[in-house]
Amino acid sequence: WIYCLLSPKRESLMISRSSTLVITGFYLSCLYLCFFLSVPALAQGLSVLQGFTDETSSEFVIQAPMSANVQIQVTSDSGRQLELSWLKRVPVPGTDKELIKFAVESLSLKEHFQMRMLSSAGEILDERTFDALNTFKRYPKVALASCMVDWLHNPGIWDQMEALSPDLVLFVGDTTYVDISGPGDLVSRPRPDQVDHWKRFSETRDTLQIFKWKHLKPILAMADDHDFGYNNAESDFPLKNLANHVFQNFFAQSGATSMKLHRGPGNSMAWNFFGLSFIMLDGRNFRDAQDFYSLEQRDWIESLPLKEKVLLMSGTQFFGAYLDKDSYEGERPSAFQDFLEWLKTLPQHFAFASGDIHFSEVMKIMDLGYESFEVTSSSVHSFTMPGRHVLLPTNPRRVPGKVTSTHNFVTLQWDALHPSHFTARSHGWRGQDLFECELLLQ
Repeated sequence: WIYCLLSPKRESLMISRSSTLVITGFYLSCLYLCFFLSVPALAQGLSVLQGFTDETSSEFVIQAPMSANVQIQVTSDSGRQLELSWLKRVPVPGTDKELIKFAVESLSLKEHFQMRMLSSAGEILDERTFDALNTFKRYPKVALASCMVDWLHNPGIWDQMEALSPDLVLFVGDTTYVDISGPGDLVSRPRPDQVDHWKRFSETRDTLQIFKWKHLKPILAMADDHDFGYNNAESDFPLKNLANHVFQNFFAQSGATSMKLHRGPGNSMAWNFFGLSFIMLDGRNFRDAQDFYSLEQRDWIESLPLKEKVLLMSGTQFFGAYLDKDSYEGERPSAFQDFLEWLKTLPQHFAFASGDIHFSEVMKIMDLGYESFEVTSSSVHSFTMPGRHVLLPTNPRRVPGKVTSTHNFVTLQWDALHPSHFTARSHGWRGQDLFECELLLQ
């Protein structure tokens, strides 16, 4: 069975139904055993997120005990004290926590910055460092990550990301599992209208190691179904407005301090960094029986000051009909073909990034009249098992061998002056490179 699971030539092997059931049962048993033997301990310190950042400004959100009455002090390494813009405190209902949201302006690429979180008595509760972001950096490194079950948290994978020191971290969906707060919810799911967005986002924020990094990195995020509140949730989800409100509060990407961030319909947004345009599409607020995305989002994209090359991102795979689910192509084939025809009319060339499917893979895309790719990065720590992808149908677009079902994240690197050649690497929690691939966006 193990040989069949791991063999690159599985297509020529026979895996019986009984074997598949035994393997699946073994995997689920291990999953439950791991959970009960090693419930993740919360890392020490406050939970801090650096959000949208450019050369002169940065947005932040801190989760802290309300009773601590945390005060924020930001100084540069030259001794300059910076003022905070639009500081506001948002109570987290059902908890003793609050979110402290603010921006820091007058940043400089020539300075480094220290953030101190103080008690009302002046005691230092926590300290972090951060930098402004050189959005014209010649050789950037961007990390893509999705699917972060807090009760399967593995701090080691975040330690590996921290060691790689990406310039920008992109969460491509399922940053929080609102509807699955523990193993019991896998057996008996809560009602869609009874999930607790505030509590689950708060618990996840206090658990993930990335929010404890001593040197912060900018994080930008999109919501997918589990952030929205329920598996496969669509535009008719009854708590949609609450879901949007909570998500916007826990992330720091309002665009209020920078002209470089363009907010679009729903939770969509776009920006131009590193010689490339980035677009995060909203695939939940507008999803219905006909389409994933709205015509309003198309109009918005056409109005943007886009670069020649664009990375288009969604929580759900774009190309992926081979799975018969969990992709734009597979679930809305007619709308998908219309979407491709629309992309062909635009002067830009598009590559794609996604999450969701609990394994990572790279696809070569030739459907638009030029060579492109889709990188899927999933999962950081969610439900999967090594070799799971070989139990699924073969992806005809997949770059051979560029796939892994081990917990991982993917980094992309390129030359900002010539954003046509990209290097994608999948990284595991033990520091191993799971695959590496050279990609073209011609």
